Amino acid sequence: MSAGRLVNIVGGSFDLEGGDISNQISLNCYPVYPRGEEAKEGSYMQGRPGTELALDFRGDADISAPCRGLYQDTTGKIWTAYSDWVIRVNPLSLTFEKIYQIGEGSEDVSFADNGFYLLFCDGAVMYSFDMVSESVTAVSIPFAKPKKVRYFDGRMICINNDDTVDGSLDVSEQVKNWNRFFYSDTGKDGPITWPALNFETCAQDADRILSFEARQDSLWFFGERSFEVWRPTRIAAKPYQQAGGSGSELGCRAERSTASILDQVFWLGGSKAGSGQVWVSNGYSAKKISNDGIEDEILAMGAEAKNCIGWTWAEGGHIFYVMNFTTAKGIDSVDQVGKTLVYDLTTDKWWHASTRDSVLNLNKRWEAIYAVYSSATDTTYFANLEDAVILKLNPDKYDQCNDIPRICERISPIYWQNLKPMIIDELVLDFEVGVGTLNGQGDDPECMVSMSPEGGRPGSWTSERKTKLGKRGAYQWQPSIRRLGRSRKPAIRIRVSDPVPFKLLGLRLRQRTIGR
Repeated sequence: MSAGRLVNIVGGSFDLEGGDISNQISLNCYPVYPRGEEAKEGSYMQGRPGTELALDFRGDADISAPCRGLYQDTTGKIWTAYSDWVIRVNPLSLTFEKIYQIGEGSEDVSFADNGFYLLFCDGAVMYSFDMVSESVTAVSIPFAKPKKVRYFDGRMICINNDDTVDGSLDVSEQVKNWNRFFYSDTGKDGPITWPALNFETCAQDADRILSFEARQDSLWFFGERSFEVWRPTRIAAKPYQQAGGSGSELGCRAERSTASILDQVFWLGGSKAGSGQVWVSNGYSAKKISNDGIEDEILAMGAEAKNCIGWTWAEGGHIFYVMNFTTAKGIDSVDQVGKTLVYDLTTDKWWHASTRDSVLNLNKRWEAIYAVYSSATDTTYFANLEDAVILKLNPDKYDQCNDIPRICERISPIYWQNLKPMIIDELVLDFEVGVGTLNGQGDDPECMVSMSPEGGRPGSWTSERKTKLGKRGAYQWQPSIRRLGRSRKPAIRIRVSDPVPFKLLGLRLRQRTIGR
């Protein structure tokens, strides 16, 4: 009897419209390509880390979800905003204080500090928190509706939603304030000092500034139809100037999609010609990182794509850009439950993240939103879309907060043998086995396997069949499934919901070709 052939199971999400080319999905798992010395396999699928509760605000009637912002200041304290309260968290003691009550609304709350003052704004008012006296005051600024603030090159930078025009300026210089970015003075008290003429105008296009990101030596400003990059000059009278050749007619479709990490800036693109592609900074220009399948998914969202929230985090040698489409149709094709796409900068692969709704029994958007890393506790913390809580990432936990299962799923590429019908006699899985829990759920973990004779089209999957992954210590266990059926173009779906490590290394098919 033939030993079968090894087929590729490792890869990212690549789900194309039509169904006959690729329906690959990596849900709550992503490909890893080990570097260094030779390994047993050159790649494998790794389950995303689990989350657990770090801090619970739900006992306070004044605080409710969703989170409006998350930030770590220069002293290591974590700041967040839920409902109309700005909250300070001590990550060492996991205690919190309600610092200030702001306007309740849906606007994000943006934070920045220089070590002496912490600024926060909510789209209506800019406030300063004196980090010595711990007093809060409203900052006098020469513009209205401050929406996002960042510390950069010794100053605070802020953009706004103010559509008024400064009539005191010469007519040739009159533009709406939302086409300008404003900057504070330098020094200890710089964040609370905003001279009226401390501004620059983004003139690549007449579109208003939707968002911006500070990236090492540059500021990236995004309009709906354009972006431009500005750099510091070290000249006091004109501290910033546009970087030569940086203007582009590529803009930003979702203003909350912009995010940065290290020297990279990410965003969901838009332009006069169209939208639906995802971009990353490349010098002072942009490089497309979305594949055709990801773009098909975004375009299918229609107007809901504008409700994308972008953020970044790093884990285990991987750098992730997360796009949480909060109101889009979910991965299970259910309206309004949301969808989360994740790009791995390390491998240039995409995957899907989700939170399992145990009541509706479906996958919806990942509940995690925004991330900060605390060096004091060596922990990554997430805010939450669903509940007034702070979560923490735990690489040694294999389910979600509140012990809700984390569903790891991989849908394979389409397998074919010269377009001939084949009968799959046996499927053998190369999994990390023998890692069951000591007791309770997962002490005898299982993997669910199904086959689609139509290449993975929705509704074409056979009933799931189970194979064991081995109790704790059963390292010689070999999971397999026999008699999967007949197809010209089969795709395989593999699911694990038990709270055990998910490492899928390979797949061997023993099949026979028949007929023509």
